Amino acid sequence: MREKQILNIYLAGPVTNCNERQKTEWRKRIKGNLANLGHRWIDPAEHQTWTPFKEMVEIDRSDVVIANLWKESVGTVIGIVQARSKGKPVILVDPNYLDNVVLRHLVGKDYIVHGIDEATNLLTQIVEQLNKTVMVRKGSGAEQPFSATKLHVALNAVCARAHIEDALLPDLVANAVHRKVLKSARNGEIQSEQIKLLVFDTLGEIATDNLYEQELKHRAVVFRDAWQEHERVKKDQKWALQYIDELEHKLDAVGFETESLKTQIVSLTSENKDLRRSIRASERQTQAGRSATIASEAEIAELRKDFLNYFPSLLFTDAALGWLLSCDKVARRSIESKFRLMTQSQIDGKHEVPGTDPLVWQRDAGHGLRIYYRQKSNDKTAVLRIGTKGTQESDYSKLKKQAKAAVTA
Repeated sequence: MREKQILNIYLAGPVTNCNERQKTEWRKRIKGNLANLGHRWIDPAEHQTWTPFKEMVEIDRSDVVIANLWKESVGTVIGIVQARSKGKPVILVDPNYLDNVVLRHLVGKDYIVHGIDEATNLLTQIVEQLNKTVMVRKGSGAEQPFSATKLHVALNAVCARAHIEDALLPDLVANAVHRKVLKSARNGEIQSEQIKLLVFDTLGEIATDNLYEQELKHRAVVFRDAWQEHERVKKDQKWALQYIDELEHKLDAVGFETESLKTQIVSLTSENKDLRRSIRASERQTQAGRSATIASEAEIAELRKDFLNYFPSLLFTDAALGWLLSCDKVARRSIESKFRLMTQSQIDGKHEVPGTDPLVWQRDAGHGLRIYYRQKSNDKTAVLRIGTKGTQESDYSKLKKQAKAAVTA
Protein backbone atom coordinates (compact mmCIF):
# COMPACT_ATOMS: atom_id res chain seq x y z
CA MET A 1 0.00 0.00 0.00
CA ARG A 2 1.42 3.41 -1.00
CA GLU A 3 2.36 5.66 1.91
CA LYS A 4 0.20 8.77 2.18
CA GLN A 5 1.97 11.85 0.81
CA ILE A 6 2.29 14.77 3.23
CA LEU A 7 2.37 18.21 1.61
CA ASN A 8 3.86 21.49 2.77
CA ILE A 9 1.22 24.12 1.94
CA TYR A 10 1.80 27.88 1.94
CA LEU A 11 -1.24 29.90 2.95
CA ALA A 12 -1.04 33.06 0.86
CA GLY A 13 -3.40 35.98 1.27
CA PRO A 14 -3.56 39.63 2.28
CA VAL A 15 -1.57 40.42 5.44
CA THR A 16 -0.97 44.16 5.44
CA ASN A 17 -3.80 46.66 5.89
CA CYS A 18 -5.98 43.91 7.42
CA ASN A 19 -7.40 43.52 10.93
CA GLU A 20 -6.58 40.46 13.02
CA ARG A 21 -9.73 38.50 12.15
CA GLN A 22 -9.30 39.12 8.42
CA LYS A 23 -5.76 37.72 8.59
CA THR A 24 -6.40 34.72 10.83
CA GLU A 25 -10.01 33.43 10.70
CA TRP A 26 -9.90 31.81 7.25
CA ARG A 27 -6.44 30.43 8.00
CA LYS A 28 -7.63 28.80 11.26
CA ARG A 29 -10.41 27.06 9.37
CA ILE A 30 -8.22 25.79 6.54
CA LYS A 31 -5.50 24.63 8.96
CA GLY A 32 -8.10 22.50 10.70
CA ASN A 33 -8.96 20.86 7.38
CA LEU A 34 -5.27 20.34 6.56
CA ALA A 35 -4.61 18.80 9.98
CA ASN A 36 -7.40 16.27 9.37
CA LEU A 37 -5.78 15.34 6.04
CA GLY A 38 -2.33 15.01 7.63
CA HIS A 39 -0.72 17.90 5.75
CA ARG A 40 1.59 20.64 7.08
CA TRP A 41 1.32 24.37 6.46
CA ILE A 42 3.31 27.58 6.40
CA ASP A 43 1.30 30.54 7.73
CA PRO A 44 2.81 34.02 7.11
CA ALA A 45 0.28 35.52 9.57
CA GLU A 46 2.09 33.71 12.39
CA HIS A 47 5.26 35.71 11.78
CA GLN A 48 5.88 38.80 13.89
CA THR A 49 7.49 40.43 10.90
CA TRP A 50 6.59 39.77 7.28
CA THR A 51 8.60 40.75 4.20
CA PRO A 52 8.22 39.92 0.50
CA PHE A 53 11.65 38.27 0.59
CA LYS A 54 10.59 35.97 3.45
CA GLU A 55 7.48 35.03 1.45
CA MET A 56 9.65 34.12 -1.58
CA VAL A 57 11.78 31.81 0.57
CA GLU A 58 8.78 30.12 2.16
CA ILE A 59 7.01 29.60 -1.17
CA ASP A 60 10.18 27.88 -2.43
CA ARG A 61 9.96 25.53 0.59
CA SER A 62 6.33 24.63 -0.09
CA ASP A 63 4.80 21.97 -2.36
CA VAL A 64 1.48 23.77 -2.95
CA VAL A 65 0.16 27.32 -2.48
CA ILE A 66 -3.41 27.99 -1.38
CA ALA A 67 -4.11 31.68 -1.97
CA ASN A 68 -7.23 33.31 -0.52
CA LEU A 69 -7.81 36.45 -2.59
CA TRP A 70 -10.80 37.76 -0.64
CA LYS A 71 -9.67 41.22 -1.67
CA GLU A 72 -7.23 42.56 -4.22
CA SER A 73 -3.65 42.17 -3.01
CA VAL A 74 -0.50 42.87 -5.03
CA GLY A 75 1.68 40.84 -2.65
CA THR A 76 -0.57 37.79 -2.96
CA VAL A 77 -0.56 38.01 -6.76
CA ILE A 78 3.24 38.26 -6.76
CA GLY A 79 3.36 35.13 -4.59
CA ILE A 80 1.07 33.30 -7.06
CA VAL A 81 3.26 34.32 -10.01
CA GLN A 82 6.39 33.16 -8.15
CA ALA A 83 4.87 29.78 -7.28
CA ARG A 84 3.70 29.13 -10.83
CA SER A 85 7.08 30.18 -12.29
CA LYS A 86 8.57 27.40 -10.15
CA GLY A 87 5.99 24.92 -11.46
CA LYS A 88 4.20 24.70 -8.09
CA PRO A 89 0.43 24.11 -8.11
CA VAL A 90 -1.72 27.00 -6.84
CA ILE A 91 -5.30 26.73 -5.57
CA LEU A 92 -6.98 30.12 -5.73
CA VAL A 93 -9.86 30.85 -3.33
CA ASP A 94 -11.96 33.66 -4.84
CA PRO A 95 -14.87 34.07 -2.37
CA ASN A 96 -15.99 37.44 -3.75
CA TYR A 97 -15.86 36.44 -7.45
CA LEU A 98 -13.15 38.89 -8.46
CA ASP A 99 -12.74 36.69 -11.56
CA ASN A 100 -9.36 38.09 -12.67
CA VAL A 101 -8.61 36.85 -16.21
CA VAL A 102 -4.82 36.92 -15.74
CA LEU A 103 -5.04 34.84 -12.55
CA ARG A 104 -7.37 32.43 -14.30
CA HIS A 105 -4.68 31.74 -16.91
CA LEU A 106 -1.90 31.61 -14.33
CA VAL A 107 -3.66 29.19 -12.02
CA GLY A 108 -6.04 27.43 -14.38
CA LYS A 109 -9.81 27.59 -14.14
CA ASP A 110 -9.96 24.09 -12.64
CA TYR A 111 -7.99 25.34 -9.62
CA ILE A 112 -10.15 28.37 -8.82
CA VAL A 113 -12.75 27.79 -6.07
CA HIS A 114 -14.96 30.00 -3.93
CA GLY A 115 -14.73 28.31 -0.53
CA ILE A 116 -12.24 26.88 1.97
CA ASP A 117 -13.66 23.33 1.88
CA GLU A 118 -13.52 23.29 -1.93
CA ALA A 119 -9.85 24.26 -1.74
CA THR A 120 -8.89 21.42 0.58
CA ASN A 121 -10.95 18.94 -1.46
CA LEU A 122 -8.76 19.76 -4.47
CA LEU A 123 -5.62 18.56 -2.67
CA THR A 124 -6.25 14.92 -3.66
CA GLN A 125 -6.14 15.97 -7.31
CA ILE A 126 -3.01 18.04 -6.61
CA VAL A 127 -1.25 15.01 -5.09
CA GLU A 128 -1.98 13.01 -8.26
CA GLN A 129 -0.60 15.87 -10.35
CA LEU A 130 2.59 16.08 -8.28
CA ASN A 131 3.13 12.33 -8.58
CA LYS A 132 2.61 12.36 -12.33
CA THR A 133 5.83 12.33 -14.33
CA VAL A 134 5.50 13.22 -17.99
CA MET A 135 8.34 12.05 -20.23
CA VAL A 136 9.19 14.18 -23.25
CA ARG A 137 10.30 12.21 -26.31
CA LYS A 138 12.60 14.15 -28.62
CA GLY A 139 12.92 13.70 -32.37
CA SER A 140 16.09 11.65 -31.81
CA GLY A 141 14.11 9.16 -29.70
CA ALA A 142 15.74 10.22 -26.42
CA GLU A 143 13.48 10.85 -23.41
CA GLN A 144 13.67 13.20 -20.44
CA PRO A 145 11.20 14.33 -17.75
CA PHE A 146 9.13 17.41 -18.54
CA SER A 147 10.44 20.46 -16.67
CA ALA A 148 8.15 23.44 -16.09
CA THR A 149 11.17 25.46 -14.95
CA LYS A 150 13.02 24.73 -18.18
CA LEU A 151 9.97 25.86 -20.17
CA HIS A 152 9.85 29.12 -18.17
CA VAL A 153 13.53 29.77 -18.92
CA ALA A 154 13.06 29.17 -22.66
CA LEU A 155 10.01 31.46 -22.85
CA ASN A 156 11.71 34.23 -20.89
CA ALA A 157 14.72 34.02 -23.21
CA VAL A 158 12.51 34.35 -26.32
CA CYS A 159 10.64 37.23 -24.69
CA ALA A 160 13.93 39.05 -24.00
CA ARG A 161 15.18 38.54 -27.57
CA ALA A 162 11.90 39.93 -28.92
CA HIS A 163 12.27 43.00 -26.62
CA ILE A 164 8.89 42.32 -25.02
CA GLU A 165 8.77 44.19 -21.72
CA ASP A 166 6.21 42.05 -19.94
CA ALA A 167 7.32 39.82 -17.08
CA LEU A 168 3.86 38.25 -16.73
CA LEU A 169 3.29 37.05 -20.31
CA PRO A 170 5.92 34.23 -20.29
CA ASP A 171 4.47 32.97 -16.99
CA LEU A 172 0.93 33.01 -18.39
CA VAL A 173 2.05 30.92 -21.35
CA ALA A 174 4.26 28.52 -19.38
CA ASN A 175 1.59 27.74 -16.80
CA ALA A 176 -1.12 27.22 -19.42
CA VAL A 177 1.20 24.91 -21.39
CA HIS A 178 2.14 23.03 -18.21
CA ARG A 179 -1.50 22.25 -17.51
CA LYS A 180 -2.08 21.22 -21.14
CA VAL A 181 0.95 18.92 -21.04
CA LEU A 182 -0.41 17.13 -17.97
CA LYS A 183 -3.74 16.64 -19.75
CA SER A 184 -2.37 15.80 -23.20
CA ALA A 185 0.27 13.26 -22.17
CA ARG A 186 -0.70 9.75 -23.20
CA ASN A 187 0.67 6.93 -21.08
CA GLY A 188 2.82 9.51 -19.31
CA GLU A 189 4.59 10.60 -22.54
CA ILE A 190 4.42 13.54 -24.93
CA GLN A 191 6.37 14.48 -28.06
CA SER A 192 8.65 17.54 -27.89
CA GLU A 193 7.07 18.86 -31.12
CA GLN A 194 3.67 18.74 -29.43
CA ILE A 195 4.91 20.99 -26.61
CA LYS A 196 6.12 23.54 -29.16
CA LEU A 197 2.67 23.52 -30.78
CA LEU A 198 1.01 23.96 -27.37
CA VAL A 199 3.09 27.10 -26.80
CA PHE A 200 2.10 28.41 -30.22
CA ASP A 201 -1.60 27.65 -29.66
CA THR A 202 -1.60 29.22 -26.17
CA LEU A 203 -0.16 32.47 -27.51
CA GLY A 204 -2.86 32.43 -30.18
CA GLU A 205 -5.55 32.01 -27.52
CA ILE A 206 -4.25 34.98 -25.53
CA ALA A 207 -3.99 37.10 -28.67
CA THR A 208 -7.67 36.50 -29.52
CA ASP A 209 -9.23 36.47 -26.02
CA ASN A 210 -11.43 39.57 -25.65
CA LEU A 211 -11.05 39.47 -21.86
CA TYR A 212 -7.44 40.65 -22.19
CA GLU A 213 -6.38 44.22 -22.72
CA GLN A 214 -5.40 45.18 -26.26
CA GLU A 215 -1.79 45.82 -25.28
CA LEU A 216 -1.36 42.32 -23.84
CA LYS A 217 -2.98 40.80 -26.93
CA HIS A 218 -0.57 42.73 -29.15
CA ARG A 219 2.40 41.48 -27.15
CA ALA A 220 1.11 37.94 -27.47
CA VAL A 221 1.11 38.32 -31.28
CA VAL A 222 4.69 39.63 -31.22
CA PHE A 223 5.66 36.81 -28.84
CA ARG A 224 4.03 34.23 -31.13
CA ASP A 225 6.06 35.46 -34.12
CA ALA A 226 9.22 35.45 -31.97
CA TRP A 227 8.55 31.86 -30.83
CA GLN A 228 8.02 30.75 -34.45
CA GLU A 229 11.34 32.37 -35.41
CA HIS A 230 12.99 30.78 -32.37
CA GLU A 231 11.90 27.31 -33.50
CA ARG A 232 13.01 28.00 -37.08
CA VAL A 233 16.47 29.08 -35.92
CA LYS A 234 16.75 26.04 -33.66
CA LYS A 235 15.87 23.78 -36.59
CA ASP A 236 18.45 25.51 -38.80
CA GLN A 237 21.07 25.23 -36.07
CA LYS A 238 20.29 21.55 -35.62
CA TRP A 239 20.66 20.95 -39.36
CA ALA A 240 23.92 22.94 -39.38
CA LEU A 241 25.32 20.91 -36.47
CA GLN A 242 24.39 17.65 -38.18
CA TYR A 243 26.03 18.87 -41.40
CA ILE A 244 29.16 19.86 -39.45
CA ASP A 245 29.26 16.39 -37.85
CA GLU A 246 29.04 14.77 -41.29
CA LEU A 247 31.85 16.99 -42.57
CA GLU A 248 33.99 16.16 -39.54
CA HIS A 249 33.51 12.42 -40.20
CA LYS A 250 34.48 12.94 -43.85
CA LEU A 251 37.51 14.99 -42.83
CA ASP A 252 38.57 12.26 -40.40
CA ALA A 253 38.35 9.69 -43.21
CA VAL A 254 40.26 11.93 -45.62
CA GLY A 255 42.83 12.64 -42.92
CA PHE A 256 43.39 8.93 -42.35
CA GLU A 257 43.76 8.33 -46.09
CA THR A 258 46.11 11.31 -46.39
CA GLU A 259 48.35 10.00 -43.62
CA SER A 260 48.45 6.60 -45.33
CA LEU A 261 49.40 8.23 -48.64
CA LYS A 262 52.07 10.32 -46.90
CA THR A 263 53.64 7.14 -45.51
CA GLN A 264 53.61 5.56 -48.98
CA ILE A 265 55.11 8.70 -50.52
CA VAL A 266 57.92 8.77 -47.96
CA SER A 267 58.69 5.11 -48.68
CA LEU A 268 58.57 5.55 -52.47
CA THR A 269 60.65 8.74 -52.29
CA SER A 270 63.33 6.95 -50.33
CA GLU A 271 63.35 4.06 -52.78
CA ASN A 272 63.45 6.46 -55.71
CA LYS A 273 66.43 8.30 -54.22
CA ASP A 274 68.33 5.02 -53.79
CA LEU A 275 67.65 4.02 -57.40
CA ARG A 276 68.61 7.45 -58.73
CA ARG A 277 71.90 7.31 -56.85
CA SER A 278 72.54 3.85 -58.27
CA ILE A 279 71.72 4.93 -61.82
CA ARG A 280 73.84 8.07 -61.59
CA ALA A 281 76.77 6.03 -60.27
CA SER A 282 76.38 3.53 -63.10
CA GLU A 283 76.17 6.29 -65.71
CA ARG A 284 79.31 7.97 -64.38
CA GLN A 285 81.17 4.67 -64.45
CA THR A 286 80.07 3.89 -68.01
CA GLN A 287 80.83 7.36 -69.30
CA ALA A 288 84.32 7.20 -67.76
CA GLY A 289 84.91 3.90 -69.58
CA ARG A 290 85.39 2.05 -66.31
CA SER A 291 82.39 -0.27 -66.44
CA ALA A 292 84.38 -3.17 -67.95
CA THR A 293 87.75 -2.55 -66.28
CA ILE A 294 86.76 -1.68 -62.73
CA ALA A 295 86.50 -5.39 -61.87
CA SER A 296 89.44 -7.79 -62.13
CA GLU A 297 89.47 -10.82 -64.41
CA ALA A 298 89.36 -13.05 -61.37
CA GLU A 299 86.22 -11.34 -60.07
CA ILE A 300 84.55 -11.63 -63.46
CA ALA A 301 85.47 -15.32 -63.68
CA GLU A 302 84.12 -15.94 -60.18
CA LEU A 303 80.82 -14.16 -60.96
CA ARG A 304 80.45 -16.09 -64.24
CA LYS A 305 80.88 -19.35 -62.32
CA ASP A 306 78.19 -18.33 -59.80
CA PHE A 307 75.80 -17.24 -62.54
CA LEU A 308 76.26 -20.60 -64.28
CA ASN A 309 74.54 -22.16 -61.26
CA TYR A 310 71.96 -19.41 -60.76
CA PHE A 311 71.12 -18.71 -64.40
CA PRO A 312 72.07 -21.84 -66.41
CA SER A 313 70.34 -20.71 -69.61
CA LEU A 314 72.19 -17.39 -69.77
CA LEU A 315 75.67 -16.60 -71.13
CA PHE A 316 77.41 -13.37 -70.06
CA THR A 317 80.05 -11.20 -71.71
CA ASP A 318 82.87 -9.67 -69.66
CA ALA A 319 81.32 -6.26 -70.27
CA ALA A 320 77.99 -7.33 -68.74
CA LEU A 321 79.64 -8.99 -65.71
CA GLY A 322 82.01 -6.07 -65.22
CA TRP A 323 79.08 -3.65 -65.19
CA LEU A 324 77.32 -5.73 -62.54
CA LEU A 325 80.44 -5.84 -60.37
CA SER A 326 80.80 -2.04 -60.59
CA CYS A 327 77.20 -1.05 -59.78
CA ASP A 328 75.57 -0.74 -56.34
CA LYS A 329 73.45 -3.38 -54.62
CA VAL A 330 70.07 -1.81 -55.50
CA ALA A 331 70.73 -1.80 -59.25
CA ARG A 332 72.25 -5.29 -59.09
CA ARG A 333 69.20 -6.72 -57.32
CA SER A 334 66.92 -5.16 -59.94
CA ILE A 335 68.98 -6.64 -62.84
CA GLU A 336 69.29 -10.09 -61.25
CA SER A 337 65.49 -10.24 -60.69
CA LYS A 338 65.10 -9.89 -64.49
CA PHE A 339 67.76 -12.59 -65.08
CA ARG A 340 65.62 -14.99 -63.04
CA LEU A 341 62.64 -14.27 -65.31
CA MET A 342 64.79 -14.79 -68.40
CA THR A 343 66.05 -18.12 -66.96
CA GLN A 344 62.43 -19.21 -66.62
CA SER A 345 62.04 -18.72 -70.40
CA GLN A 346 60.25 -15.41 -69.94
CA ILE A 347 62.09 -13.82 -72.86
CA ASP A 348 59.93 -11.06 -74.24
CA GLY A 349 61.83 -10.31 -77.51
CA LYS A 350 59.74 -7.24 -78.13
CA HIS A 351 62.27 -4.42 -78.46
CA GLU A 352 65.17 -4.83 -80.87
CA VAL A 353 68.32 -2.75 -81.13
CA PRO A 354 68.16 -1.23 -84.63
CA GLY A 355 71.05 -1.91 -87.03
CA THR A 356 72.28 -5.11 -85.33
CA ASP A 357 72.88 -8.32 -87.24
CA PRO A 358 72.60 -10.90 -85.80
CA LEU A 359 69.66 -9.21 -84.08
CA VAL A 360 70.16 -7.88 -80.53
CA TRP A 361 67.21 -7.35 -78.23
CA GLN A 362 66.84 -5.02 -75.28
CA ARG A 363 64.82 -5.53 -72.08
CA ASP A 364 63.68 -2.82 -69.68
CA ALA A 365 64.82 -3.82 -66.17
CA GLY A 366 62.97 -0.99 -64.46
CA HIS A 367 64.16 2.34 -63.07
CA GLY A 368 65.94 3.24 -66.31
CA LEU A 369 68.08 0.05 -66.48
CA ARG A 370 68.57 -1.86 -69.77
CA ILE A 371 69.63 -5.46 -70.56
CA TYR A 372 70.91 -6.14 -74.10
CA TYR A 373 70.87 -9.80 -75.22
CA ARG A 374 70.89 -12.15 -78.19
CA GLN A 375 68.98 -15.44 -78.43
CA LYS A 376 71.25 -18.31 -79.52
CA SER A 377 70.23 -21.48 -81.39
CA ASN A 378 71.17 -23.88 -78.57
CA ASP A 379 68.42 -22.54 -76.24
CA LYS A 380 70.90 -20.21 -74.64
CA THR A 381 70.57 -16.46 -74.30
CA ALA A 382 73.66 -14.31 -74.42
CA VAL A 383 73.65 -11.18 -72.23
CA LEU A 384 75.87 -8.75 -74.17
CA ARG A 385 75.69 -5.53 -72.23
CA ILE A 386 73.93 -3.78 -69.37
CA GLY A 387 73.29 -0.06 -69.38
CA THR A 388 70.95 2.73 -68.43
CA LYS A 389 68.58 5.04 -70.18
CA GLY A 390 71.28 7.70 -70.13
CA THR A 391 73.87 5.45 -71.87
CA GLN A 392 71.46 3.99 -74.42
CA GLU A 393 72.89 5.89 -77.41
CA SER A 394 76.50 4.81 -76.75
CA ASP A 395 75.33 1.25 -75.96
CA TYR A 396 73.56 1.08 -79.32
CA SER A 397 76.73 2.20 -81.12
CA LYS A 398 78.93 -0.39 -79.39
CA LEU A 399 76.44 -3.19 -79.97
CA LYS A 400 76.34 -2.45 -83.69
CA LYS A 401 80.13 -2.70 -83.86
CA GLN A 402 80.24 -5.89 -81.80
CA ALA A 403 77.22 -7.54 -83.42
CA LYS A 404 79.32 -10.16 -85.13
CA ALA A 405 81.80 -10.70 -82.30
CA ALA A 406 81.88 -14.08 -80.65
CA VAL A 407 80.33 -14.44 -77.19
CA THR A 408 82.80 -15.43 -74.47
CA ALA A 409 81.77 -18.76 -73.12
